[in-house]
Amino acid sequence: MNKKTDTDIETDTVNMVLQTLAAQLLSIAELAKQDSFLGLDEVMQRTKLKKVTIYTQMGKDLFPTNTKADGYRAVWRASEIQSYIALGPKRWAELYATAHTH
Repeated sequence: MNKKTDTDIETDTVNMVLQTLAAQLLSIAELAKQDSFLGLDEVMQRTKLKKVTIYTQMGKDLFPTNTKADGYRAVWRASEIQSYIALGPKRWAELYATAHTH
């Protein structure tokens, strides 16, 4: 009869935690690969906001920030725009401020 030692149990626990973390990281990586980018016209169409409003709100941290595609074209992550639309401007800004102050 093989009885597990405390060290064996700890090793098993650590391995299980590592496997779980690895699976979660793969899931996150897969989601990131699936996220698409939206150009300004698409962002304006989805949010019903004008260009000046988008950039003004971005400057006040009230709208998702963009990144540059090909070094010059402004694009936004579709998932961030979807979150902004789903939450509404006020709630999105509150969550964004909370996430970026920690």
